[in-house]
Amino acid sequence: MGQNVLVVGKGAREHAVAWKLLQSRRVDYVFVAPGNAGTLTMDRDRCTNLPIKVGDVDAIRNAIEAKNIDLTIYGPEDPLIAGHADILRSHGHLVFGPGADGARLEGSKSFGKMIMNKYGIPTAQAVSVEGINQADTAVKRATMPVVIKADGLAAGKGVFICQTVEEGRRVVNQLMMKNLLGKAGHRLVIEEFLQGPEASLHVVTDGKTFRVLALSRDHKREFDGDKGRNTGGMGAYAPLPDQSWLNSAIKTIVRPLLAALKAEGIKYRGVIYIGLILTKDGPKVLEFNCRFGDPETQVILPLLQSDLYELCDAAARGTLSSIKPLIWYPGYATGVALVSGGYPGTIKTGKPITGLPLVSPDTTVFHAGTRYENGQVLTDGGRVLTVVGRGSTLDLATAVAYNGVKGISFEEMAYRKDIAQTN
Repeated sequence: MGQNVLVVGKGAREHAVAWKLLQSRRVDYVFVAPGNAGTLTMDRDRCTNLPIKVGDVDAIRNAIEAKNIDLTIYGPEDPLIAGHADILRSHGHLVFGPGADGARLEGSKSFGKMIMNKYGIPTAQAVSVEGINQADTAVKRATMPVVIKADGLAAGKGVFICQTVEEGRRVVNQLMMKNLLGKAGHRLVIEEFLQGPEASLHVVTDGKTFRVLALSRDHKREFDGDKGRNTGGMGAYAPLPDQSWLNSAIKTIVRPLLAALKAEGIKYRGVIYIGLILTKDGPKVLEFNCRFGDPETQVILPLLQSDLYELCDAAARGTLSSIKPLIWYPGYATGVALVSGGYPGTIKTGKPITGLPLVSPDTTVFHAGTRYENGQVLTDGGRVLTVVGRGSTLDLATAVAYNGVKGISFEEMAYRKDIAQTN
């Protein structure tokens, strides 16, 4: 008898997870709460949405029990930081995702920095500050350029690279006095600016054993050439052509981090996203996330040949050592995010999307901000779709993705035209 799985979330990441789970011979049915138009229409015989808000843990628990859910996989970070995994586990339910203690790695930049400093994990030098006077003083003392990070959750928009003291003080004022990011910006981490290409390293762990997923890179800035505001991610590609640094990262970052979590009494069962910068002195940590990356997941999972359900189930049970080494399809994947006009600022929703479904053996479209209404798919968020192309080379995968983009349109649709072509 197959398993029933619940995926919590409504973005393209969750669509990709549900899509991959349906390829498992061990999975009978996938529920997505609340899901989007893509998860609703993907496979009506084996997948459906549940009208449950991500933050409603009681409704999620009731659904787990009513639908006989065998495994719950969390996509977004907010409910994990709020302790949802702890609550569900206390009722005997199997969850892929850390408890609130492990999720602090993402929930508090200061906590993550403390862990790195305490256990000798390479990262940028930084100071945590509270209050406008402390922050002002730290900016004045910093070497320019300087990086200012909101301590709390900011949907990928809480990092500011400031070229001058004046610019830094303006950012501090916007965050602390004008509440640009609400409570997330009331404590700040002010750290040195590191140079080098960035990389996303995903590690699935049960707290004892780990498995490394395909190395990826995302593009945060809204415009070509890495210009404009930070976004949640305008596209990504995997694997990285140069992986010469991976063994060093495992030795100096991954293993020490897992040892640190164990030493701190944190039983981590889920995925750790490690945002890295590849400096001349070796890989260093920019940030930790307590969940799959978005848009990285959309390019990692199409390359995964192994069974995602078995991987997540074993991590949740604490039996990851029983899982064979992961197998990957050859080649590359490139994902291009199609976003609403105005993103990451003010947007308008409810725009009809034409060109769906996109039928191509090498192209997959993962929905993010979409909804299904009166037989039509409409925009329903900032990031609307991720169009993913696969190919034997990175250039071919990128060309396939952009060819897929050509077939889709909605009013004020925007996207970057240089994904996988810049660092």
